[in-house]
Amino acid sequence: MDTENWERNVAFIRLDFPPVQRDMAQAIAVALARFVGPAITRLRPEHTFGEILSWSESASLDAVEFVMILEEKFADEIDD
Repeated sequence: MDTENWERNVAFIRLDFPPVQRDMAQAIAVALARFVGPAITRLRPEHTFGEILSWSESASLDAVEFVMILEEKFADEIDD
């Protein structure tokens, strides 16, 4: 599934997040969807990165790759 389709598929999760987190939650969901697959639609504010990582369709996605995905997408917004 391409990015445009994932943006539509995860758009509704915005409503589960506080207004100030909605844009970031949707952007993270779209960025991770290609690795996590349809499970990303379960994303809610209470989920930890560890839980999201466990949804991966591929057992080869590890924490380092997970962080690299986030850094690639949000390089200007993540502090070391």
